[in-house]
Amino acid sequence: MKNFFILIALFMPSLAVAQDITQHYKIYGVKNGKITTIDAIINHLNSANVLFFGEEHNDSIGHYLETELFKKMAIT
Repeated sequence: MKNFFILIALFMPSLAVAQDITQHYKIYGVKNGKITTIDAIINHLNSANVLFFGEEHNDSIGHYLETELFKKMAIT
């Protein structure tokens, strides 16, 4: 039983870094159709009147992106 817990303790840290969520989405700029980043969006917000963020209600990646965007907007 002790060996089982040691095995679990050694395996668990790999689960924390197992998923890189940035591989599951791409953000495209409307003006040029090229891939962009959340940081680039934040940099362009100074010259924008409106930010439209479309999403599906059961989309966990969309919710993650909204959260990241709102966090970075609050900082700037």
